[in-house]
Formats: sequence, C-alpha cells, structure tokens
Amino acid sequence: MVLEKLFPASWMEHYFRSAFILASGYSLISMVLATLIFGSSAGIVSVVFLSLLLLPSMRKLLEQEELLEEKEKKFFFSHLFTDNWPLVKTYLGIFTGVFFTYLLAAIILPQIGLNTTQILREQLFLDPVISGRATFDLATFSGILLNNWLVLLVTFLLAVLVGDGAIFFVAWNASAWGAIFGTRALLASTIMEPTALVLAATLLVFVIWHSFIEGLAYIVAAISGAIISQDAVRKEPQSKELPVFLTYLFGATILYVLLSSVSSGFPSFIRFIFLVGVVIALLYGLSYAFHIATHRRVFMYNYWLFIVAIAIFILGVLVETIVLSSSTTVSQIYLSAQMAS
Repeated sequence: MVLEKLFPASWMEHYFRSAFILASGYSLISMVLATLIFGSSAGIVSVVFLSLLLLPSMRKLLEQEELLEEKEKKFFFSHLFTDNWPLVKTYLGIFTGVFFTYLLAAIILPQIGLNTTQILREQLFLDPVISGRATFDLATFSGILLNNWLVLLVTFLLAVLVGDGAIFFVAWNASAWGAIFGTRALLASTIMEPTALVLAATLLVFVIWHSFIEGLAYIVAAISGAIISQDAVRKEPQSKELPVFLTYLFGATILYVLLSSVSSGFPSFIRFIFLVGVVIALLYGLSYAFHIATHRRVFMYNYWLFIVAIAIFILGVLVETIVLSSSTTVSQIYLSAQMAS
C-alpha cells in the first residue's frame, strides 16, 4: 500500500504525536470519502475506511509485540508495562487523533452547511440521555459499569477473533465520543453564551479524564485479545490447538450468556462483580486449550493484561461518576444541549 510505504509502522510506534497526526489525517480522508460516496451512512463507513488505512501498520506492530512476549521466560507484572507501552502509546495516539478530529467535525461541519446529524448519525445514535447532575451513589456507579462493561468485553472478544481488526472498535469508540461531545457543545452554544469551541474546550477539561481512562481500558483489552489471536489463532492455523481453543471459546461464550441472563435480577453492582468473576474464571479455563508452551505463556501473559484492562475500566467509570455528580459546569452544558436538541 502506498500510504504504508510513506508512513512505516516504526514511525507510529516511537512517537505518540506521529500516531496522533496519522490518525487525524486518515480520519479526515475517511470522512470526506465516506461522505462523498455514501452520504447519510458516512458515520460508520468513515470508521471502516479509517480502520482499513490503519490495519497494515497495526498488523506489523502486533507481530512485533507477540514476538517480544514469546521471548519472556517468566511472568512479571512490570513486563506488562514495559513490553506493551510502545503499542499502548500508538493506540492512544490513534484514539486521541480520531477523537479530536470527529469532535471538531461535529462543530465545524454545520458551519459550512452540512448536516452533522446525518453525516455522523451512527455515532450520535449512541449518545446517552444525560441531563442535569447525577447522584454519586452505588446505583449510578454500577449502572455506568454495566452499560460500558459489554463494550469492554466485546472489544476483547472481537480482538481474539479477528486480531488487528479490533482497531475498528477502538476507532469507533473514539469517533463516537468525539462526535457526541462536539455535538453537545454545539447544541449548548445555541442557549449558552460561549461559542461551541469554547464550550467544547470547557467540557473537555472535565470529561477528558474519564474518557481517556476508559479509552485506555478498551485499548489494553484490544491489545490483549489481538496478541492472543496473533499467537494462538492465526500463527498456527494448522495446529490442533486451534479447534480446541475455538470450541472452548464458543462454549465459554454460551455459558456467559446463560449466566448473564440468570443474573439479570441481581442488584447492579453485585451483577457486575458476578459477571467479571465469570469472565475471569472462563478465560483461565481457556488456557488449558493450549499445549504448546510458548502459546500458553503468551495466553497467560495477556490473560493478566485483560485483568489490568478491567481494573483501568473500573477506575475510569469511578472518575466518570464523580464528574457527573460533582461538576455544575458539565451538568449545565448537558442540560442546555438537551434543551436545544
């Protein structure tokens, strides 16, 4: 691919700003192409185009990461950071570039006569109804946990099944959050005095913390699943481990769905703890599908990495709950946006 030759994978790996600039440029190109070709379905198609542009570079980075983990002879938690930091940094740069490009698009496109609601329809469809100030209590916290838990789990499973294709889910979340925050700021500006850009900047002062902590959780989950896929599922397609692994995975998924249905009557927080425990136990059971030592080592390495993703996710939701319950500024912007919509 021509763009791959111009911007090699190493260019993104070593510099956060490089991944940011590349993702911003690709996002803009993808949005323009999707709007010209698909019109009202441009929102989701633009992320598909963006993912296709990013895939070659991400595939190379994941291969490098998988080889690095194979060389580890003993597990250390410190290695989870040192080994994965270059890849995490790249994903964060991509996430940030996509986020800000779609946020600015949501504000600027209406100024040049384009209908943002149509162009970014799929992203804005995910906007939760938030007005006024939330209450900081266990019910609010656990409600947000359960709402976003499925996103984290699907990100991981998608990465396991399609490997580097998980970049789509990371880019999709970044584009949705950017479009939603930009649109809220634009709508609020029709009622409040500051301009949309000023309101967006003000909003980001408060929400960028939980947005990027939760975004980091999705990124770590995507890396974890993608490396498992790279090593155990795609690298040895003729291995006897593959059908065993896929059988275990299918059975574990069915069991999780059944237990999730059974737990639907539990209190929200108890249900979340229960579902997380189920996933952790089922994933550990999946490790027995691997008999090749290097494959089992890589799997367990990324098993722990996914647990780290869960911990980051819980921290992000805690920060989000605090922001929603304590910030008068955020509640005013959200309320004004809802009134103007």
